[in-house]
Amino acid sequence: QVLSSFSVVSPLPTLDFLIMVEIAQTCTMGQLTCCAICDGSQVSKEDTVRYRSESPYTLVMQVQGAWGDGTHPTTYLVVQWMQEAGRDILRNATVLDYGSGSGVLALHSLQLGAAAAIGVDNKPASVRAAANNACANGVEGAAFFLPSERALKNDIEYYTTNGEKQREEWGLEKVVPEPVCDVALVNIEGGKLAYVAPFVAPFCKDGCVVILSGLRSFQVDLVTKAYAECGVVVEESLTTDKGWYLLKARKVADAAGADQ
Repeated sequence: QVLSSFSVVSPLPTLDFLIMVEIAQTCTMGQLTCCAICDGSQVSKEDTVRYRSESPYTLVMQVQGAWGDGTHPTTYLVVQWMQEAGRDILRNATVLDYGSGSGVLALHSLQLGAAAAIGVDNKPASVRAAANNACANGVEGAAFFLPSERALKNDIEYYTTNGEKQREEWGLEKVVPEPVCDVALVNIEGGKLAYVAPFVAPFCKDGCVVILSGLRSFQVDLVTKAYAECGVVVEESLTTDKGWYLLKARKVADAAGADQ
């Protein structure tokens, strides 16, 4: 099934360029408008008033050091699923946003009626930015964490990007996986999407709907196999006309997670 693309108002330039400007132009995804602030400053409640859009939902986000400005096609895919096919599933659900970046998916799930959202990201700057974005936008019910100790153990990116002293100074809490989530949203580049499967599955209740996005056609089999080994079975595959794929999967009963 081919999904139509969301409209983009004044598309953002590359992230490297955005860091040099005060305020990014807005991106509209269905009922959600994201406005990205990329000068390194935290988003304030005044910013959320200043940049409020006419869309039903608006998020003003700090994105320097945190992915999730809403411009990538894989984010569009997840947001479209959330607003359409997943709308009823999200209502009163506990949602996992693994690879949460700026927190855009976690926060939008709460706007759409989720009861709680857990955001997990291996970039300390992202965790701090997402927590501030939730506060500034007045979205309650979200908590953001670093991955579990086991997930970080072999995460070369985390340890090479953040020195020991810096890691201690951040003082951020590492998540302890528990099977409490009704929905899991995982929007990460395809190779990493497969890698995090053992760390996503332990958050999922039996029957949890798992949305996997960030992959191309040649990565579908790899990701499908990785999640199947963790008891998460792909049920449906959606794609855009640009070749990005979204997989809808489900946690099957009596499947033990790997990150215990």
